[in-house]
Amino acid sequence: MALAPSRYELLDRIAVGGMAEVFRAKTYGFQGFEKQLAVKRILPELASNREFVDRFISEAKIAVTLNHANIVQVLDFSRFGDSLYIAMEFIDGCDLSALQRGYRERGERMPLAAALHISIEILKGLDFAHGRGVVHRDISPANILLSKSGEVKIADFGIAQAADVKSNHTSGFRIMGKWRYMSPEQTRGQRLAASSDLFSTGIMLYELFTGRRLFDQSDPAKIVEAIRLGEQPSIREHCPELPAALDPIVQMTLALEPSERGTAAQAMRSLIELSYAQSLPVTSMDLAEVLKSIGSEVAPDKSLSTGSGPVSYTHLTL
Repeated sequence: MALAPSRYELLDRIAVGGMAEVFRAKTYGFQGFEKQLAVKRILPELASNREFVDRFISEAKIAVTLNHANIVQVLDFSRFGDSLYIAMEFIDGCDLSALQRGYRERGERMPLAAALHISIEILKGLDFAHGRGVVHRDISPANILLSKSGEVKIADFGIAQAADVKSNHTSGFRIMGKWRYMSPEQTRGQRLAASSDLFSTGIMLYELFTGRRLFDQSDPAKIVEAIRLGEQPSIREHCPELPAALDPIVQMTLALEPSERGTAAQAMRSLIELSYAQSLPVTSMDLAEVLKSIGSEVAPDKSLSTGSGPVSYTHLTL
């Protein structure tokens, strides 16, 4: 049977995880029009999981409504063969995890202006989502994308909640890599609200400003124990040169009691006020300069790439 004209050309696979694989792709239009984007395809072994598919569809519909500068935009959602896929904007840069890894390998800490810019932009995106009743539930450096021009984008709003379906059958294996960024209530399997995202963001803020992991244990059980104890060190304990006003902002987001964490908007305003008080202009240029200076050290983790050029199923047809 002849295939219909292709809608997306998959150029190369750039990441693969427990639930999906991501491709750099192109779409074509009239008079030589073409646009680069990213296509996330559900792994074949999950395509027959009815509950997973239902949740994926539901969450993709929510994600497409989140039209904000700090959230990766979903452009299309459909099916190819037996598998679902999401087409979304392509971010030319790296994720926050890669940037932090680059600084750790250098033995350096990110400049304060760049760390503030990233933090404020993350909180802007979360405030928008929370205002529409959407809880991400998987806030972590791997889901924060940074463009070479200094943009900050939250990714994976579309399938974050769908991850729970698979984890029910694997004793938590699917979420093992994110233990370090869970809220206390998330480690207990409780229903999550916006305050859970804020706790996860607080962990990232601590790490952005200090250059150190907040929960550096290797055993998930010990990480969970530390999260539930809530004995978070002061930022200035390791970095006394940082502004004292940073501590109460970050510590508020890391409160054990969800009702005491405030909101993303409150944390965002506090960080903006801090930058004004420090006479520290914070712009996308600060992040762009950081990405340029780190260069190849923030290349994507090779373990997430095929490393073999174009894959065999090059065309998605609708």
